[in-house]
Amino acid sequence: MRTILICSVLVWSWGTCGCRDSARHLVEQDPELARQTLETVLQAWKDGKTGTLAKRNPPIRFVDDDLLAGNQLLGFELEDESIPIIPYQTVRVELELRTPQGEAISKTVQYQVGIDPGLTVLRGDD
Repeated sequence: MRTILICSVLVWSWGTCGCRDSARHLVEQDPELARQTLETVLQAWKDGKTGTLAKRNPPIRFVDDDLLAGNQLLGFELEDESIPIIPYQTVRVELELRTPQGEAISKTVQYQVGIDPGLTVLRGDD
């Protein structure tokens, strides 16, 4: 009888751990939130309002080498609009930029969008 009780508790514990992990996995895989977050930061950059991202509720952390270099974002387009944006996986985006010297640049870059525990958009290696 004691063995059955111990086995039942172990099976229940294992099952509830899996459910909790599954629920967390679903939160981490919210492609609509990931897309919305990416588009929000890129639009803020285009509008010259990246300083407002950290003040949003929830705040968004955005890191991009071209932004840090002072380049202005003129336009952006996801490389393939039909592909869902999976959090923490690479997303390719075509950027139209203008340097501080006025030179126009087109380039394809990679971002990773995080949604848990906070919203982040980080530029990856090109």
